[in-house]
Amino acid sequence: MELLPYDCFAHILSFTSTQDVCRSSLVSSIVQSMADSDAVWEKFLPLNHQEIVSRLVPPSLLCSSKKELFVKLCKPRPIDDGNKMLSIEKTTGKICYLLSARQLSITWGNSSMYWSWKPIKGPRSRQRQKNLFIAFSNHRTVVVEKGAESNAEGVGIR
Repeated sequence: MELLPYDCFAHILSFTSTQDVCRSSLVSSIVQSMADSDAVWEKFLPLNHQEIVSRLVPPSLLCSSKKELFVKLCKPRPIDDGNKMLSIEKTTGKICYLLSARQLSITWGNSSMYWSWKPIKGPRSRQRQKNLFIAFSNHRTVVVEKGAESNAEGVGIR
């Protein structure tokens, strides 16, 4: 291991997965320092990670390394005006968005004939939109869910 240049092995690690990098860091302290390098973790962050950090609410996210930034972004965080949540999927690095139902433009969303807002009991007064009627069976259905970890409303399109 001592014969292989530090940056060469770090470059090789960047072509593996986040799980492989973490596992390989257990081999030795030398490999751990390579596995923890910013050069490795930069490859796992989305290309627009700086723009993502600027959209966080609150906007400051202090991290001492790219690995720490990756770990923090894997947990859902509010973005923009706080009505959306963002996280990075740990194994693929893909960006995941959780949208508030109030942020969506829903067909007939203001019609009580098709939709209604139901209050959710809890520390914060919020409401959940419920689909009362699906007019066309070949259209997508909006499903509103309450996220367990982030305690935020989310919407999935089926």
